[in-house]
Amino acid sequence: MSKAKIGQQLKEQFGAGNIPVELIALEPIGAEVKRLIHEQMEDTGERVYFSQEERKGMNPLRTVGQTDLEVTVNGVTLRVRQAEDDKPSVVIPVGKSDVTTTMALDHKYNYSFLIASLRHAFGGNMDRVQEVVNLLNEVQDEAMVTNESGRTSIDKAQLPDIQDKERIDAMVESLTRRVKSRSKGTIQTNVSVTVEGLETPVASPVTRSDIITTPTHESPTSDPVVHPTEEMPPSIVVMGGEGQTVQSITSEEGVGVEGDAPAFSAIVKQREQITDALSSVLSLGDLTIGAVRKGMAEMGLNDDDWRPRFDALLKAGWIVTNGASGRSCRYNWMGDE
Repeated sequence: MSKAKIGQQLKEQFGAGNIPVELIALEPIGAEVKRLIHEQMEDTGERVYFSQEERKGMNPLRTVGQTDLEVTVNGVTLRVRQAEDDKPSVVIPVGKSDVTTTMALDHKYNYSFLIASLRHAFGGNMDRVQEVVNLLNEVQDEAMVTNESGRTSIDKAQLPDIQDKERIDAMVESLTRRVKSRSKGTIQTNVSVTVEGLETPVASPVTRSDIITTPTHESPTSDPVVHPTEEMPPSIVVMGGEGQTVQSITSEEGVGVEGDAPAFSAIVKQREQITDALSSVLSLGDLTIGAVRKGMAEMGLNDDDWRPRFDALLKAGWIVTNGASGRSCRYNWMGDE
């Protein structure tokens, strides 16, 4: 199975969940294993590289039929198995001893050589040489394109043709150097991966606070409900209730309240208790809203009890998010810094 297909398998199984970053450590391990296998063969005198004639009808250096690998990270297990039963899981082909490769040239030296030749042809007039270099820069700039991912490159199709192109192409080609070299066979894999142990999202009932940003509950006595404004700190979240009337809210430095003082004190105490509960739950860090709801429920608080306070603290910056949305959004407690 190709790397792209394995990637698609992983994408479908992980979904929007957190992919264990630790799995990246497997990449250099696999690369080193490949290098060490070939090194071990050569150290023991086993032939690895063969000519084209010798390779005809030869078996691979190594093959693995069924495979059974397990990698466990933070309770998540990846099981690697043979994808197609009629094909080996891993194949290490023989190496090639007669590969033709193009030698890497020092292009900077070649440019310098040709520019120095122009200087000689122009009788030492460097201004004329600069004119030619400027023209080449203009042609390259005009062929520059930027793709959707923001990568900029030169589109060769947009470069104009050179005069006397056929002869000049032959001269350029004459500068190329090709040599015989050897290369290891490209290792082939036929495996699939299954991810186990992922957390299953827990469905929770939809509440009013999941939809409406600022609840507009009416008190039993039809007293007005006072909600926090941008100028009010999260400590001033006061709602009218039975036995009291909230008639005035002052600045951040104080609260002006007329009505039943004991009832107001009870509201303040309840607010502080909810704040303490949110602080305790969110101190675990990187929680989804579902995890917050579960933690608050374990403390005996339903959504209508804590969600208005949660929204106020989020707006005030006491609670912060990772900037994501939906199921990927994570909440953390910052407190009054």
